[in-house]
Amino acid sequence: MGSSIVKGLDVEVKKVCHYKSEKFWGVCLRSKSCDATCKHEGFVGGACRGLRRRCYCFKPCP
Repeated sequence: MGSSIVKGLDVEVKKVCHYKSEKFWGVCLRSKSCDATCKHEGFVGGACRGLRRRCYCFKPCP
């Protein structure tokens, strides 16, 4: 009992790299606007992070 095994799935796990947005300026209060800016920069998405609330973009690491 207790453990379950999933068979037949080939799952590839990639690390996610974070980069500070070059086009988002100021304090990041809404992750939605950060996400839109990052997508415009060519990233998968973005979110507000850290104590200083900066916009960080992310994409799978090479």
